[in-house]
Amino acid sequence: MKTSEKTSNKIENNEFNIEEAFKELQNQNKVLIQQIEELTIKLNWYEEQFRLSQQKRFGSSSEKTNPD
Repeated sequence: MKTSEKTSNKIENNEFNIEEAFKELQNQNKVLIQQIEELTIKLNWYEEQFRLSQQKRFGSSSEKTNPD
């Protein structure tokens, strides 16, 4: 095999590896974006639950005294 053929094969293999790596990174990116969206939804839910519990614990009470 000639040196130029070896170089040509290496370049083709590198291009294939780069394309394959790029596709893999795109797939990982999609998965991470989905995880971020799911975690953001969970975080919002937990923040709302915390807010409601604080309001229930420290909010105004329904047991008020009559000023008369």
